[in-house]
Amino acid sequence: MPSSNPANQSFDLELTQELAVLGLAIVGAFLWLVVPVLQPFSLQIIAAATLLYFGIFFSRKGLFKQSWLQTDQFSLIYESGVISFILLLLIGSTGNTTSLLFPLSYAHLLLIAFTGKRATTILGTGAIILFHYLLTPTITAQVAVNLSSLPLMSFFFLFAKHQYFDLKIQLAKNAQQSELITQLESTELTVDAVLRSRVIPTLTWLATQVPSAWSESINQTISKTQEAANLLEANSTQTKND
Repeated sequence: MPSSNPANQSFDLELTQELAVLGLAIVGAFLWLVVPVLQPFSLQIIAAATLLYFGIFFSRKGLFKQSWLQTDQFSLIYESGVISFILLLLIGSTGNTTSLLFPLSYAHLLLIAFTGKRATTILGTGAIILFHYLLTPTITAQVAVNLSSLPLMSFFFLFAKHQYFDLKIQLAKNAQQSELITQLESTELTVDAVLRSRVIPTLTWLATQVPSAWSESINQTISKTQEAANLLEANSTQTKND
């Protein structure tokens, strides 16, 4: 039975968009490099793709009054896809796995890992390895090392992303706890002030207006209230010192 949860449907749609855009970028770069008629125009298409990237970027920033992009996440997916196309085309046209620009593949994987979902990173890494493998006429030891480094770096980036967001969540929790402590301190000071300025003087006045049999009980209440105020003040002072 399909899930009716809107969050699950949104997740599936976003994942589908990521995989589709990344797949089109990889297939587009591959076809551009293997079709003889298109190969001489690699530099021109890289320049055009760069302009397209800045167009999407400025649209996401809201610099155009009428943008065809609907959400920030939507445009971020397309930004990542355009960058993927540019990097793959740049590396593939300058020697592929033997290119001096091959280390840009690691930056590419880092981009995919931090902007996409885990499934997108894993499947995208496999597609990128296949991309370089199909463009390599001869598999040498160096080529094998370069290709095998891609999944290792990909999983490392996924681990780094996981640690980064765990740390971010922990910092947010610490900030909330600090804010709660500040609120509690403020509440303690407020209660302390009310006890000293309102409650105790009122009880003291009341003790002078009632018969002595009742005033003893009121005086005991005043004493307990004074102790409570002192305790709140001591707790507030200790929390500040800690």
